[in-house]
Amino acid sequence: MRSRPSSSWREKFGATDVVDATKVDPVEAIRALTAGRGADYAFEAIGNKRTVEQAYEATRKRGTCVVIGLGSIKESVSLNLFMLPLLKSGCWAAGTAAPTYTGTIPRLLALYRAGKLKLDALVTRTYALAQINEAFADMTSGANARGVIVF
Repeated sequence: MRSRPSSSWREKFGATDVVDATKVDPVEAIRALTAGRGADYAFEAIGNKRTVEQAYEATRKRGTCVVIGLGSIKESVSLNLFMLPLLKSGCWAAGTAAPTYTGTIPRLLALYRAGKLKLDALVTRTYALAQINEAFADMTSGANARGVIVF
């Protein structure tokens, strides 16, 4: 059980660089890694207002920002809509509702079954159903990258 991905995790998923947003400004770090250009693709999977805005800001002109995380109904994300079509080739919100309309879940399952989508490697810890309160506490505190309840 580990709370932060190790370097072997990084290699397994093909990352060339890692930015720890708890230690540095991720937008500035990404700009520095790309000589000021920004990321070609940015994926946000938490659904947090700040991380959605950071992913957008870290994306280069004509890059693609994909928001997978589903945020709170109480939060709004600030993006300059006038500049959106000028600066980015895409900013998509996938969220958890999108797969039901697009057939994404069957495609993801097929990729997983074929060994091309390494979901098991993303799981930091598993919990029994009786540990649901512990799992929820770990999720809200950020103790795990991904926790899964097995029943």
